[in-house]
Amino acid sequence: GAGFLVGTILHNHFKDWNIDISLIAEETPIEIINIPYSPERYFYGIGKGVGDINVFGYDDHIVIEANLETSEGTEFALPMDVVSSSDWSSFVEIKDGLEKSTEKSSNENQEINITDVSLDINLEITPSSEARIVFNSELGDEITGRCKGHIHLDLHDLERLEMFGNLEIVEGDYAFNLKNIISKKFE
Repeated sequence: GAGFLVGTILHNHFKDWNIDISLIAEETPIEIINIPYSPERYFYGIGKGVGDINVFGYDDHIVIEANLETSEGTEFALPMDVVSSSDWSSFVEIKDGLEKSTEKSSNENQEINITDVSLDINLEITPSSEARIVFNSELGDEITGRCKGHIHLDLHDLERLEMFGNLEIVEGDYAFNLKNIISKKFE
């Protein structure tokens, strides 16, 4: 896809950063996400769309806002049989760049500043999008369909994810499978 990127990055001798960057894709869809399948993931798939993404903030707090509309080629899955975990962050890995350093710091008590990141994402899901709700991936028990709706995602400090909205399947089918004894496809 193609988009238009505009931004400003300010600093004071490489300290006290201030950023404001915008990406606008109005006509040609861009790839927003591409998360491959993994049994531990809470969602996976490819997301393409148009809209705007803004990244702004200071060195200790970054906000990412997006208002996007899905386009043809968007296919995502919500597996309900994900391995249970005490938190959702199994697909997010945060690495400290200082861990790789084998040299001693001149200041052993150096304070490490961690940047807060907040996401505020509005997704307008169009019927060109395909969604799968997977109840049992081993048996193929899933609902597949075209959908429409609006989803709002908020992520605060990479710890608390809030997702709300509606997603209506406007056409599709349900491949019902009960322990490989009963298998039926509903349209």
